Amino acid sequence: MTLFTEMIFSIIGGLGVFLLGMKNMSDGLQGVAGDGLRNFISKLTTNRFLSIFVGFIITAFIQSSSVTTVMAVGLVNSGLMTLTQSIGVTLGANIGTTVTGWILVLKIGKYGLPILGLSAFFYLFSKKDKVKFWGMALMGLGMVFFGLQLMKSGFKPLKEFPQFEQIILSFSAGSLLGIIKCALVGCILTMIVQSSSAMMGITMGLALAGSLNFTTASALILGQNIGTTITANLASIGTNTTAKRAARAHLIFNIVGVVVVILIFPLFLSFVKTIICCNPDLITVINGENSYPNILKSLATVHTTFNIITAVVFIPFIPLLEKMVCKLVPEKKEEAAENYLTYINNRMIEAPAIAIEQSRSEITHASNEILEMMNKLQSIFINIKIDDAIVNNIFKTEEKMDIIQKEILSFLTRLMGQNISTHLVYIARRQIRLAEEYESISDYVVRILKIHLRLLKDGQKWSEDKTTSIISLHNKISEYLDVMHHSLQIHDRETACKMHIESPQIVHLIKDFRNEHLERLSKGAISPLESTSYTDLLTCYRKINDHAFNIMEVICLEK
Repeated sequence: MTLFTEMIFSIIGGLGVFLLGMKNMSDGLQGVAGDGLRNFISKLTTNRFLSIFVGFIITAFIQSSSVTTVMAVGLVNSGLMTLTQSIGVTLGANIGTTVTGWILVLKIGKYGLPILGLSAFFYLFSKKDKVKFWGMALMGLGMVFFGLQLMKSGFKPLKEFPQFEQIILSFSAGSLLGIIKCALVGCILTMIVQSSSAMMGITMGLALAGSLNFTTASALILGQNIGTTITANLASIGTNTTAKRAARAHLIFNIVGVVVVILIFPLFLSFVKTIICCNPDLITVINGENSYPNILKSLATVHTTFNIITAVVFIPFIPLLEKMVCKLVPEKKEEAAENYLTYINNRMIEAPAIAIEQSRSEITHASNEILEMMNKLQSIFINIKIDDAIVNNIFKTEEKMDIIQKEILSFLTRLMGQNISTHLVYIARRQIRLAEEYESISDYVVRILKIHLRLLKDGQKWSEDKTTSIISLHNKISEYLDVMHHSLQIHDRETACKMHIESPQIVHLIKDFRNEHLERLSKGAISPLESTSYTDLLTCYRKINDHAFNIMEVICLEK
C-alpha cells in the first residue's frame, strides 16, 4: 500500500470516527439531560443575557452548536420562543461550541481507545437509560480523541507532497487576500461537512502535524464560524417567517463578526498571543519528530476569543439585528394558509426532547382545530339558512386533520427510531394516540354535518324538540372538549382527571335523548328520515364523546 493511500485511509477513517463520536456524544448527553433540557429552554425570558447564557450552557453540554441553533429555529417555529430569545440563544451557542476546541486541547488522544472500549460496555449491557446514555456520551468522547489521533497520523505525511505545499502557500494567510481565501475555504468545507466541530478537529489535526501554521489555521477557523450557520438555515426551510428570521440572524452576525476581524486580523492575532503568553508556532523535537506544543491551545483561544468578542459586541445591537432580519424576511400572509403544519420540522429529530415539544404543540393546534369545527357545526344547527362557506371550511378542516395525523405519525415514528430514552418513547406513543383520537373526532363531526345536510336536502328539518336536544348535547360535548384542550395546553392533569366524570354523564344524556325519541316514534309523530338521521346523529356524538374520553385518559395518565 502506498504512502498516499495509507494517508487517505487514515484521514477518512479518522474523520468518520470523529464525526460519529461527536454525534454519539451529543445524543448521549441529550439523553442524560432528557426533559431537563426542554424545561431549561422553556424557562427563557426576554432577557437577552439569560438567553445567551442558556445557549452557551446547552451547547457546552451537548457539544453541538448546530443542534442548539436547530432547536432555537424549531422553538421559534413552534411559537415557544421569540425572535429576540433565539438570537440570544444562538449568540450563546457560538460561545458554547468553543468548548469543543478546549476538549481537543486535552492531551489524552492516546486514551481515546480505552475510553471508547470501557464506555461501550456500559452502553451495550446497561439496562438503565441514564447509565446507557452516559456510556454513549463517553464512548463518543473516546471516538473524538481517537479520530483526532488518526487524522493527525494521516496529516503528517502531507508535508512530503510538494503539491500540497503549493496549495498551502497559495492559501497562506499572509495577506488580506490570503486571509479571505482561507476564510472562504473554511466556510465552504464546514457547509459541506455541516459541523464546525469536525472542521475544528481537522484544522487542529493539520496544525498539530505541522501542515498549517497558526495564522492560516486561524483564518480557516474564522470561515468555519460562517459555514456552521448553514445547518440552522437548512432547518428553517419550510418553517414560518419568524423561524426564517432567526436563522438569518445567526448568519448575519457571524458574517459581520468575521468581516470585522478579517479587517483587523494582525491586531486580533496579536491580542490572542498576548492572552496565551507563548509562541503558537513553537517547534520542539521529541524522539526525532517535530512537535507543536502550543498550537492546539492557541487555536482554541482564537475560536473562543472571536466568539466571545462577537457576542459581547452584538448584545446592545440585538434589537437592531431583529429589525434588520424583519426587513430581509418580510411577513407573508398567505404563508399560513398554504401550510397545514406550522410546527413540525423534521430536522428537529436531532434534538429529541425538543422534537417531542414540537409535536405536542402541533397536537394542541389540532385540538384547537376541533374546537373550531364544533363551533362552526353549532352555528349550522342554530341558523336556518346554510352558510356554504362554513360547510366548506368544516370539510376542508377534516382533510387537514387527516394530513396532520399522518405527518405527526410519520414524524414520531422516525423519532422513536432514534436512540432515545424509554420515557421519550412513552411520550411519543401517547402523542400518536392523541393525534389519532383527534382525527377520529374530526371524522364524526363531518358525519354529523352530512346527516344534517342530507335531511335538509330532502326538504325536511329537525323538529323543535330535536333541535333543542341536539344543541344541548352539542354544547355539553363542546364544553368537555374545551376543558380537555386547556388541560392539554397547560399540562393540567388535575383538571383533566376531575372532568373524567363528565363523560359518563354525557353518555347518560344521550341515552335519555334516545329513549325520548323512541317514545315519540312509537306514537308515529316523526318521519322515517328524521328518525334514522337523529339516531345516527346521536351515535356520532356518542363516538365523539368516547374519543374525548380516551384523550382525557391519556392526559390523566401523563407521567
